[in-house]
Amino acid sequence: MDSERFAKSRTRPPCPWQGPARHDTVSVAGRINPDVARYYPPPAPLARTVRNHVALRNGVVVENVAGRASR
Repeated sequence: MDSERFAKSRTRPPCPWQGPARHDTVSVAGRINPDVARYYPPPAPLARTVRNHVALRNGVVVENVAGRASR
């Protein structure tokens, strides 16, 4: 992830089986998309498959930029 475009959010919704979620706000070309990235640091034991993954919403399109590897 391009850390220049992501900013921590105060949003912390609970999830009964994945654990407490964290959100990031994304800013691209002057446009701000609040709470668009969700992740679980660390997830609850039953949700360990979401460790090191980020879910994106609100029309986010991920593109590979020349010279940078997508992750």
